[in-house]
Amino acid sequence: WQEKRETALSGGLQLLKLAVVYGVLRWLASVAVRRISRPVRLLPVDPVRARRIETLASLARSAASYTLSVVFGILALKALGVDPMPLITAAGVAGLAIGFGAQRLVRDVIGGFFILLENQFGVGEIITVGAVTGTVCEIGLRTTRLRDAQGRLYILSNGDITTVCNHSRGEVTVSLEVSVAASADLEQASAVLDEAGAAVSARHGLTPPFRSQGISAFDAAKVTLKLVGSVPPALQEQVLGELREEVFERLRRSGVPVV
Repeated sequence: WQEKRETALSGGLQLLKLAVVYGVLRWLASVAVRRISRPVRLLPVDPVRARRIETLASLARSAASYTLSVVFGILALKALGVDPMPLITAAGVAGLAIGFGAQRLVRDVIGGFFILLENQFGVGEIITVGAVTGTVCEIGLRTTRLRDAQGRLYILSNGDITTVCNHSRGEVTVSLEVSVAASADLEQASAVLDEAGAAVSARHGLTPPFRSQGISAFDAAKVTLKLVGSVPPALQEQVLGELREEVFERLRRSGVPVV
């Protein structure tokens, strides 16, 4: 019993040392990736390339974590007195059977590789995958994490990402419809919309400015006018909110009845 107790104590001590070394190395790997990627991100590069650098840094951290976990898992087996070589050999013999069960894992990893290789999207970009729209928080070896506007976190397998709508590449066209009374002066209303669109566009440096596109619908009681322009995806909601306020105030001051 004394011999077994000494063996258990020795194994426990080795496991404790391995856990400490594992934690330190994982922290050092994270710091190293951050130290290497941070100066590159500070260079005067375009936003898409900066997000791609952040994505590659996230992937490097994930790969380092997986590698350290496998290595220290083998060392932990040795510390417990278990020879890992028969297990590795058995894993090689059973590799075919495991491969059938790991097809999804392999597909996810390959999907993540091609996402990065083709630069489909990066960390910080807004994308739509199926019915989910959100900001990319992290791209790992197997999964991609999205956070939507309500703060909910979605974890998607890379192999399941087949069709992606990237809202962060280039500008998006947005429109604002304003309904005025059918008896209103439509030329005056259109001019007010142009003035409001020009004011908001100048405030955010948007070119060309928002312009009135004329009548989009009408009935016996009202006429609907459309204001159209292009904005960066990150400013879409803010610009639309300011347009509503600006249009309403200018129409009110001009005496144009809003329905």
